[in-house]
Amino acid sequence: MRNSVLVDLAAAGLVLAGTLLAGSGPASGSTARPAVTGRPAVIPVVRLGTAFAPGALRLHVGQRFRVTVDEDVTVSGGDLPGGCLPTSAARAPAGPLSVRCTAGGYLYTARHRGAAVLHATIRPRCAPGAICPLWAAAATLKVTVT
Repeated sequence: MRNSVLVDLAAAGLVLAGTLLAGSGPASGSTARPAVTGRPAVIPVVRLGTAFAPGALRLHVGQRFRVTVDEDVTVSGGDLPGGCLPTSAARAPAGPLSVRCTAGGYLYTARHRGAAVLHATIRPRCAPGAICPLWAAAATLKVTVT
């Protein structure tokens, strides 16, 4: 009896190992979803100052992330048009992301698998009539959706 139990356990271990090696288990990057725990989802925040911080994100389909813009810079051109207000529509980049303006900045949602690169031109925010530094920075955020 004891030997047959050990043989059954060994066989089950080989089947599991073969499944994982064949690429059909969770370690293969399958689309298994984490269990719902009742806790609110954590939404990553990407800060945009003189650059995006962090400069890259890896998301799953359905996940969201927020881009906030530092108060001492302005954004123009690129994929983050300036003047984002909750009542205004934001232009979504081509690819796996959708975007909407919120009171806190831009809220992106990963719609489907793929990759996107967001670009923005950053300049210092200066009071009218004040001497303003003459610089501009090109910021890039790489987003991968799996």
